[in-house]
Amino acid sequence: MPNVRKNFDSYKIQYTGSKRDLPLASISCYEGATWVGLLEFWASPARVRDPFVWNERIVLSYTLDRFGDIMDILRNEEPLELYLNPGGKWGSILTKETEPVGEGEAVGV
Repeated sequence: MPNVRKNFDSYKIQYTGSKRDLPLASISCYEGATWVGLLEFWASPARVRDPFVWNERIVLSYTLDRFGDIMDILRNEEPLELYLNPGGKWGSILTKETEPVGEGEAVGV
């Protein structure tokens, strides 16, 4: 399967409370009104799955301690895309364009 890229410009968050074996949080990624990807967050590293395509959507799994890192990217970076390398069994969230060094960073204390 060739590498897959999905642009996204909005998201929805679900933070789950349950004793069932479910992701504790998930973020659905959208391009306009089209659902293009899912980021899922598990309590146990053993539950993190290899990334995959499900119904034309990229699914990336992380441990729950990465939730804040991902939220920081979603809040502060644009444009974004999901990327999946099925042969290498890895995927990522990435910026689509280069940015100047230090853009948006606070200066001085």
